[in-house]
Amino acid sequence: LGYVKRDNAETGVLFEPIAHRYVRGSLIITSNHPFSTWGSIFVDETMAVAAADRLIHHGYIFEVTGESYREKTSKAAIQQSVK
Repeated sequence: LGYVKRDNAETGVLFEPIAHRYVRGSLIITSNHPFSTWGSIFVDETMAVAAADRLIHHGYIFEVTGESYREKTSKAAIQQSVK
């Protein structure tokens, strides 16, 4: 979530499964943005807060840190080509 900025209609469609699955079942969302910046992803900041609220309320947050897999493999490929 957050790779490309969406318009109001698209974020409305994104909000629907979040609201539907809230309390009813599991949902996995990945994002490279913290919740504090979701206002720039969702055009409507109120919708961003509502989505984050539903995800956080019954959810588990796993923060993955470190170098990305793509960055790591591209560095290895560059090092191999230099040799």
